[in-house]
Amino acid sequence: MSQHTSSGIRGILTLLYTGAVLSVVTAIFAIVAVAGKLFSLWTGSDFELQNVISVFATTGNPYLETILLAVIAAGASVAAFFLYRAVSRKVAQQRDYVTTTAYAFLTNTLVGLFAVVLAVFIFQAVTVLISSLLLIGTGTDIGGLYLGFFLPLVIVSGITGFIGYLAFEIMRGRNKSALMTVILMGIAGAALVAALITVPIKAHGGSSSSSKSSSSYMDLLDRYRY
Repeated sequence: MSQHTSSGIRGILTLLYTGAVLSVVTAIFAIVAVAGKLFSLWTGSDFELQNVISVFATTGNPYLETILLAVIAAGASVAAFFLYRAVSRKVAQQRDYVTTTAYAFLTNTLVGLFAVVLAVFIFQAVTVLISSLLLIGTGTDIGGLYLGFFLPLVIVSGITGFIGYLAFEIMRGRNKSALMTVILMGIAGAALVAALITVPIKAHGGSSSSSKSSSSYMDLLDRYRY
C-alpha cells in the first residue's frame, strides 16, 4: 500500500472517529438537558439543568424542547454506535492508527471533557447542598431546588461518570466502544420514552387545569351577574 493511500485511509478514519466522539458528547449533553426538562415538568420546579445543547433547542415551548432534546439524544447515540463500529473495523485493518497523534488527541479530549463535565456537576451538587442550608427560611423553594436540580444532577453525574469511565478504558487501549455506545443508546432510548410519556400527560393535564380554572372563573362571574 502506497504512502498516499495509507494517508488517505487515515484521514477518513480520523473523520469517522471525530464524528463518533462528537456524537457521544452530543448524546450526553442532550441526555442531561432532557433529564432537566423531565424533572422540571414532573416537579413543577423552576430550577432546571442547562447546557449548550439546551441553547440550540430553545423554542419557547417546554414540551417541544423536551421532545426535541430526546430525539437529539437518541439520534446522536445511534450515530455514535455506527461510527464507533466503523472505526473499530478500520482500526483492525490499520492497527498502527492508535499510535497517531489524531487518535491520541481525540481520545484524550473525550476523556478530559467527561472529567470536566463531571467535576462541574459535582460542584453544582455541592453548591445546592450548601445553598439549601443558607436559604432556609428565606422563602426559596428548597424542595424544588432538590427535586428539580439536585436529584437530576446526581443522576446525570452517575451517567456521565460511567460513560467517562468507559472512554477512559478506551484511552488505556481497551476497546469498550461497543459497550459504551450500547449503554448510551439504552439511556437515550429511555429518555425518549420518558419524554413521549411525560409530554402528553403534562400537556393534557395543563390544558385540563386551565380549562377547569377558566370554567370556575366563569361560574363565579355568573353567580354575581344581575
